Amino acid sequence: MRNTDFTNTLLYRKNCYIDPSNKVATCDGHEIIRSLASTGVLSVTAYNDLLSNLRLEDYESTDRPLPVNLKSKQLSGKAMSVAVHVRLMPFLLSRLVADDADPDLLDLLFMLCKLNEYLLADCFSVADSVDFEELVVDYLQCRKICKEKYPEFGKNTPKLHFLEHYSEQLLDFGPFSCTGTARCESRHRDFVNWSESSKNFINILKTLGTKNQKKMASRAYTGFFSTTQIEFPGKKFSPAECSDSVPKYLFVEGDTLTDKIIVKNTKYKIGHFVVTNVVSENVLEAGCIMKIVVRHGHVYLLLKRYECARTKFRYFDAYPMDMALVKYSSICDFKPLIGRSEEECPRFLLHHHLPTTLPLTVIDN
Repeated sequence: MRNTDFTNTLLYRKNCYIDPSNKVATCDGHEIIRSLASTGVLSVTAYNDLLSNLRLEDYESTDRPLPVNLKSKQLSGKAMSVAVHVRLMPFLLSRLVADDADPDLLDLLFMLCKLNEYLLADCFSVADSVDFEELVVDYLQCRKICKEKYPEFGKNTPKLHFLEHYSEQLLDFGPFSCTGTARCESRHRDFVNWSESSKNFINILKTLGTKNQKKMASRAYTGFFSTTQIEFPGKKFSPAECSDSVPKYLFVEGDTLTDKIIVKNTKYKIGHFVVTNVVSENVLEAGCIMKIVVRHGHVYLLLKRYECARTKFRYFDAYPMDMALVKYSSICDFKPLIGRSEEECPRFLLHHHLPTTLPLTVIDN
């Protein structure tokens, strides 16, 4: 029975496993590229060249999208590779597609990217479930229009029907990022590795069960070990060693600065963007990390702050504001974002959907 007691405004991850994954992005993303190419507004060769030359960093580099093959019926690559491809697709097309491109195809692509952002989100506001349901309806209607315009557009599949039930699953089980089959596949990889390394096929179930219990026990109990949530893979230095361009008044005695840090298994480094305030779906404030400060065991980020507006092609243009020292725990989203240009007004793409109800606290010195 669905839980309708929403005393908490956010729906966080729950340890439930359902199958919200689908091949809609894989097939429809490919069909959008193919249809744009058939109208003559897009060169697939130029698109693939731009895709292969695009600089990818950190968590994106291990899931580099594969080139589009028009002879295929879907985008190539694993699930996360396709997710990265769909996220980058509007940014790439903004450089290649002329203004006379079919607006219905572009609208379908933008809605597909928005669906992708919802599926990768860590938390939602309750209102987001309603917005998500409306987005699915709009997506299916737009897809019907594209199918009528381009008869060779991919056929309807049961996966499209499953989309209609995702809003219910969101309310029942929480965000998709922890309920999708990708989590199950990741867990399954442990058992495959144990099976291959043990070289034991006499009673493989006992071997896997024993190894799994040892791993779970090790994770659940840390009394024998000194654990830390902060790691320093980069070099450490003092504020006195900073360049003159960094305002010294933001630092106090005893501060330690570093260019890279890992907090709760997430790596941050100079040049990453973090979201500090969500004004609306298309307007937010973000900061480019200039320095990482450790003060009395707490992490602070020295940010060059920007006011950011989402463009038609779903990437954000950033306009400079000021500099501020922000406590790590007060940022709106803990996923670092990758800048896409070195200009005075940089650009970046969201990794996933962000609710507009998260708090923000900027600390004083």
